[in-house]
Amino acid sequence: MKKNILITGSSGFVGSFLKKKLTKNNFVIGLDFIKDEYKNKNYKFFKVDINNDLTSKLNKFKIDTVIHLAAVSKDKLFKEDIKNSYENNIISTLNIIKFVQIKNISNFIFASSEWVYGDHNKNKLLNENTYINRSKVKSGYGISKLICEDLIINSFNSNLIKNYVILRFGIIYGPRPQPASVVEGLIKEILKDDKIIINGSAKTSRKFIYINDLVAGITKAIDLKKPVILNLGHTDLVSIKQIIKIINNNFRFNKKYTVQNPSEPVIRNVSNNLAKKILKWKPKYNIQKGIADIINKLYRI
Repeated sequence: MKKNILITGSSGFVGSFLKKKLTKNNFVIGLDFIKDEYKNKNYKFFKVDINNDLTSKLNKFKIDTVIHLAAVSKDKLFKEDIKNSYENNIISTLNIIKFVQIKNISNFIFASSEWVYGDHNKNKLLNENTYINRSKVKSGYGISKLICEDLIINSFNSNLIKNYVILRFGIIYGPRPQPASVVEGLIKEILKDDKIIINGSAKTSRKFIYINDLVAGITKAIDLKKPVILNLGHTDLVSIKQIIKIINNNFRFNKKYTVQNPSEPVIRNVSNNLAKKILKWKPKYNIQKGIADIINKLYRI
């Protein structure tokens, strides 16, 4: 059945892929403060600040689902302007909660992050029931997401909203010219430099999720009718050392790396078992396939 879906942050990396997938079978309303050039008969864009009231601008639209992607997502920005970064993420989420309540919207999907779990030096498996010690979460971005999660859950428990799905995204990577993940950054660095410098440990590991797999998971979550928190990441734990080897193999390079300021490896081993079970979803791109796809799309013209 065709749905009317509102996406905040529709001009961003995830939003750009998500709206293209959803407009195949749904009507999508995109909100962002960045101009959007995407044209589709099933797409309507509004350039707005979502920290302000949205009701009057969107009053004529019936909306079935809200997907709240918009956020300040770089920890560097939190360090440079902590007040503005927290206000942006928290006030925008409160405003979306209010909008969902006023419009009596059935489904609310919130983009959280695996950053809420903090950093770990041991290969401990983290799941949705893992106790999160907020004093150990060093990331301002991660703390802002935890606060927003609490606000959403409290709004549901107070009967202000009908339903919520909180998706804790893994480390996202994909074909974007301006690197935002370590995968994209290392591809660009290996192409540019003969010797790669790693700050920290080459054994630092994450579960990287390719953008296509992430979007497929978000799409599956639209039909969920019960409140739930799900980790939406990959199954495979991958180290920086492995990423460098895969990139070298793709380009037929043999570029070496040196470790600067060596430290213990930081490992965030997040389980996606619950998402696979509830969403009937699993990632299709392993790290080899994901890296090859980026290189083919951006560097082999």
